[in-house]
Amino acid sequence: MTRISQVFIIPLILLTLFVSLNSADDWPSSNLNNANSRIVSITGNINIPSLKWHSIFEREVTTPILVVNLMSKEPKLLFGSENTLYLFNSNGNKIWSISLGANIENAPAILTDSFDQQHIIVAAGRQIYSISPEGTLEWKVYLDDFVTSQPVIFDASGNNSNEILISINHPLLLNSTGAVLWERPDVESKFFAIDDIDSDSLPEIFTGFESIIVLEAETGVTKFKKEYSMNPQQLIYSQKLIFQDIYSNLHILNANGNSIFQESKSSDFQAFSENSILVANFKNSPEPQIVYIQNSKINIIDSATQEILKQFNVTTSNKNCLTAADIDSDNEIEIFYTPLNSKEIFSYSYSELEWKYKLPSQLSVCPTFADIDSDNKVEIILGTLKGLYVLDETPNTKPIAHIKSKDYGFIDSEIIFDFSNSSDLEDKSNLKYRWRFNSNPFSTWTTTKNITQSFSDSGKYLIQLEVKDSDGEISNTSKEIGIYSKNQNPVANFSVFPKKIYNNDKAYFTSNSYDREDLAILESRWDFDGDGNYETDWSPSKSVQYSYPKSGSYNVILQVRDSGQEIDQLQKSISILKNPTKITENYTPNHSSRIFLWILISVIGISIIVFLILEIKKLNRN
Repeated sequence: MTRISQVFIIPLILLTLFVSLNSADDWPSSNLNNANSRIVSITGNINIPSLKWHSIFEREVTTPILVVNLMSKEPKLLFGSENTLYLFNSNGNKIWSISLGANIENAPAILTDSFDQQHIIVAAGRQIYSISPEGTLEWKVYLDDFVTSQPVIFDASGNNSNEILISINHPLLLNSTGAVLWERPDVESKFFAIDDIDSDSLPEIFTGFESIIVLEAETGVTKFKKEYSMNPQQLIYSQKLIFQDIYSNLHILNANGNSIFQESKSSDFQAFSENSILVANFKNSPEPQIVYIQNSKINIIDSATQEILKQFNVTTSNKNCLTAADIDSDNEIEIFYTPLNSKEIFSYSYSELEWKYKLPSQLSVCPTFADIDSDNKVEIILGTLKGLYVLDETPNTKPIAHIKSKDYGFIDSEIIFDFSNSSDLEDKSNLKYRWRFNSNPFSTWTTTKNITQSFSDSGKYLIQLEVKDSDGEISNTSKEIGIYSKNQNPVANFSVFPKKIYNNDKAYFTSNSYDREDLAILESRWDFDGDGNYETDWSPSKSVQYSYPKSGSYNVILQVRDSGQEIDQLQKSISILKNPTKITENYTPNHSSRIFLWILISVIGISIIVFLILEIKKLNRN
């Protein structure tokens, strides 16, 4: 027994040490335990703002609202609603609108040229436009593919001239007249972050989707590339790149693309999550805090130490807006959280939920915060499925004018204009109305809530409505409709995500189809394998998902149908890759442990052989 103990004691000690070391990897670290203990209970319901005004029209607000000072010092609201660009004044009255060739999906931008003249740069479909401050078209450029990003205006060359950076699934740089300076068809991108990361007084472009690519802004030449699967949104702070990957884990990289911090927890796949990360200073500390959404929580971490400071439980959607502002002028920044396609906006102080506000209509874009009436107080400007709402601390009792009608018609056909959705906080049924078409005189005031009108000529017609309450307060709104001689076919188009699709994984299909008369009522149906049998029925939904059980090449057919039953279709071929063997998500092969195990087994085996040889020799001597 003594000799056996001497032979086996060292291997057994080594085996015990090996097991204990590898078992430690299965337990959470103390940092993670401390992070979980910082979950904050959400309480409170104070300082709820009130409705200042709202302007309702039938179309959805499709871009964030940009606050600009065009033509004067008075702030104005610039935004897109489906295929139309609008400019409103600070009281909610329309100044002008201009219809473009397709839906406006991204916010416009303001370009100031070398003569200090302002131009509105906006993308719609495959085209990018320059619009004057008066609402007239200056130029437009037709591009090879659909624009997928907001135009970014900046001085790319350092010569005091502004250029336009956009993405058509790859980056493209234009000058102020729309001429292409460079493009990178080999770089997949949808969103950008701009900064001078190497302090050479020239900016660089952070972009990419399945990887991070840094380009020289003036030439488009690649400076470096890092392999990260990332969400579209990126932030630059103090020459650091902050972003979330497709699992919503947070990453911070330095100017060379090297990792400073990486979130250690995995979460559900959220490839379409946008606007869910920001940098703001809530504690008036030397370094600000990073706020991001992960696993149905708002997390606040210290940007210097990456320590989790606060967590709030929230209900998330595919698009979640985080914004920071001080709207109550208390010198403390609040977090504003908005899950799009809901009707609520939430305000959080550093420690708790302060208030929530519920709107009559679903939010369609992230809110904008600005002082639009020069009262030194910040208003909240909200775009919804039915128009604009502005909140602040002062209630407004003006009535709300609203026109409901079709967006188009045909010569000599009757169109009903319904005003019954106009409202007022005090007057429920005592409102009066008057209206006019184009520049004709207004009608007399009446309590009639709807009218019927036909038109003998094709063209654009503007109906203006004024609504008056019993105290004489008047609000107005307007709506433009198109009158056509006949119905035109819609145009089918769609996109597929992700770029690489494996069998049994979900593929996401999005219809980008459009119709001259009425985009909102287009219906779609899908044939995912090209066999002529449609897997979906006609539906107004623009997005669908589908899983292919087998790898191979498939023809995908999209059909779209307008209200006049005119149909167009588009076929695209996609490749489904064979799904590789799945590996446990957080498992990293430990080759050093494997080598150590083989050495240990060898030592034990050799020890046993030596022991047996010694025993045999002892028996032979006896």
